[in-house]
Amino acid sequence: MKKIFFFLATAIFFLSSTVMAQLPNCSTNPATIIYIQTGSNIYNYDVTLPISATNPILNTISCPGSGLAVANNLNAATPSPTFYTVVGNNYSYYDGATWVNTGHAAGPGGGYVNPGGGGNFIYNYTGNPGGNISQYDGTGNATLLLNIPGFGTGGPYDVVGDCDGGFYMLRTDLGGVGPFLRKYNSAGVLVSSWPVTGSSGSAGGGFAIANNMIYYHNGPFRSAPFTAPSTTLAFTPNTSVIPSPS
Repeated sequence: MKKIFFFLATAIFFLSSTVMAQLPNCSTNPATIIYIQTGSNIYNYDVTLPISATNPILNTISCPGSGLAVANNLNAATPSPTFYTVVGNNYSYYDGATWVNTGHAAGPGGGYVNPGGGGNFIYNYTGNPGGNISQYDGTGNATLLLNIPGFGTGGPYDVVGDCDGGFYMLRTDLGGVGPFLRKYNSAGVLVSSWPVTGSSGSAGGGFAIANNMIYYHNGPFRSAPFTAPSTTLAFTPNTSVIPSPS
């Protein structure tokens, strides 16, 4: 599955092939930019500014692969952080001038095209079988970390990393075990879980955490505050339509 990274401007459309990526949302330095990948284009969306002709704005870097992550550079000293994507089932990273194929598989068995960076790892999701998460540290092929219990084929197909090296998974599907947001540490151990209301959709889409808000596109575009770890996350449709590139 392709992903949505961060938001854009011009013609209005939402496709499950759009994906999101962002720097980990740290409490001392919250991320405010979401990067949206659609095809080979990357757009920068500043969530603190109104949507306009220049927000989201086209990034000068093109993406040659499937999925997008912003992560610490695990393969070279600089630039760091940088973009990662999956090309031919291998991770490639942007070295400041071009994309470099690491030769390392994004996960066992293929289909891992939904990466997210967190700490000194990149996590990746595959829907075949549903719920499998791989972990990559830059030293060799990514390995299977765990299968998210209850995730199944529920979406969005996306992973959001945190500054401690853990990651979040969001399930918006109303069927089965129902919607949830879960945080796992780098060993794949469940750390926190939040019930979710107001969500919709199934497979596909993408999500991001930026400036203490969760954003996801998996059917309609929705958002929710993310500040109190003990509360239910209540998603609502965004009040303004997010334009996408033509």
